[in-house]
Amino acid sequence: MPPPPASMASTKLRLTPNQQSVLWVALALAAYVGTMWWFVPGARSYFSCLLDHTITLLAGCGATVVLGLIEKHILRKPLSPKWEVVILGCFIFFAGFQAWKDQRVRAENAETKVRTAQFPDPVIRKALGSLVDDGLAIQTGWLKQMEKRETKAQFLSADKVRPWHSKVETYLKTIPNGDSYLRRFRIAPSGVGSWPFGIMYDLGGTYNQLVSDLNRIGEFISDPNLGRP
Repeated sequence: MPPPPASMASTKLRLTPNQQSVLWVALALAAYVGTMWWFVPGARSYFSCLLDHTITLLAGCGATVVLGLIEKHILRKPLSPKWEVVILGCFIFFAGFQAWKDQRVRAENAETKVRTAQFPDPVIRKALGSLVDDGLAIQTGWLKQMEKRETKAQFLSADKVRPWHSKVETYLKTIPNGDSYLRRFRIAPSGVGSWPFGIMYDLGGTYNQLVSDLNRIGEFISDPNLGRP
C-alpha cells in the first residue's frame, strides 16, 4: 500500500508543548471534578454553589486579566507587593461577603419555615373565618324568624344550611391535609342541648348540623397544625 501524500501527513494534528500542558491540566481537572462528584459526600452541593456564583467567578477571572494587561501595557512593570496584597485582600473580602450572604439567605429561609410550621396559615384561617361569618349570618337570620314564629321563612333558612355545608367541604379539600379535616367535619353532629324557642320540630336536625359545623370550623381555626403539609 503506497504511503499517504505529503499534504495529508502535514495536516495531522500537532500540539505545541504549551497546548499539551493545557490539555493535561484540563483532563486532570475533569478527572478531579468527576471523582469528587461521584464519590465525595457533599461535593455536588459544593459545585452547585459554584454554579450559583458563575458570574462572580467570571468577573474575578476578568479582573485578573485586566490587571495583567495593565501591568504589561500601561505600567510596563509588575505591581508592587503592597498593591498585590491590597488586591488579594479585596478578593478575600468579597469571597467572605459571598459566603456570609449565602448563610444569611439560608438562615432567613430556615426561619421562614419555622414560622410557617409554628403558626397556622393566615390565608386559610381568614378563609375559614369568612365561612364562619356566612354560617353565623344564616343562624342569626334563622333565630330572628324563630322569635317571630315565621314558619315558611324558617324553611328558607334551613335550606341555606346544606349549600353552605357543601361550600365548606369544597374548601377543606383544597388545604393541606384537607382529607383529614374533611373527615372530622363530616362527623355526625351531636345534640346542642335544648333548641331555641320557636324552632320548628322538623328542622331541629338541620339546626344541629349548622351549630356543629360552626363549632368544628372554630376547632380548625385554633388548630396549631393548620396549614402544615
